[in-house]
Amino acid sequence: GYTEVSRHGFMLIVVYFITNLFFWYAAEKKYNPAYLGYIGGTIDIAVISYHIYGITAFFDPVAATATATIFLIPIIFMIYTFRLDRALLLYLIVISALGFNLIYFVQYTQTPGLLSANISLSPISHIFKSVYISFIGLLCIYMQNSITRFIEKQLAEAAQKNRLDAEIKIEQEKNKYASRLIEKEKALNAKLEKEIKAKDAIAVQLKANKEQIKSIISNLLGFTYRCLPDEEWT
Repeated sequence: GYTEVSRHGFMLIVVYFITNLFFWYAAEKKYNPAYLGYIGGTIDIAVISYHIYGITAFFDPVAATATATIFLIPIIFMIYTFRLDRALLLYLIVISALGFNLIYFVQYTQTPGLLSANISLSPISHIFKSVYISFIGLLCIYMQNSITRFIEKQLAEAAQKNRLDAEIKIEQEKNKYASRLIEKEKALNAKLEKEIKAKDAIAVQLKANKEQIKSIISNLLGFTYRCLPDEEWT
């Protein structure tokens, strides 16, 4: 029984779907300049505002302040909270409040008696709703700041952990290098010790030979002399 209203909402859903296909494609291509977020946010609020305006202007005059579509505005705030862009979220709060109130007061100028007849549709009630929605937006900003601080804390802790891991790895490499130097020094010491032992053995053998020659010479009945092993026996 609400064909025209459904058609109006469906057309806006199609527009919303097509625009978000573009944003999905941009995200796939890693294209994310700052202005793209503002364009997307403007389209989101514009679709919701136009839906409220269309229902109000063509179907139900009290929809400006009573339609369930209004609840989509805080949901948009929640979604954009996770973009972690405070300026963008503040921009959405401002334009949504302007659009929401502008639609109401345009309709109020046309049907003041109808909207004033019920306290929940009155200007004071509408202003309260607007303040309430804006307050939800401010809570989203606070939550956004909390998320940002949490992420920054996690990043700082991760960076600190990486620094500690790097320092530990450096110390481990230093210890490995020192161990290699120690092993190398031990090998050199062992070689040197082996060479010293060999030289000591040679010195002992030379000393023994010297003592033997001295003993032989001291027991000869004659004399000894030394010469070179050349032709002349110099």
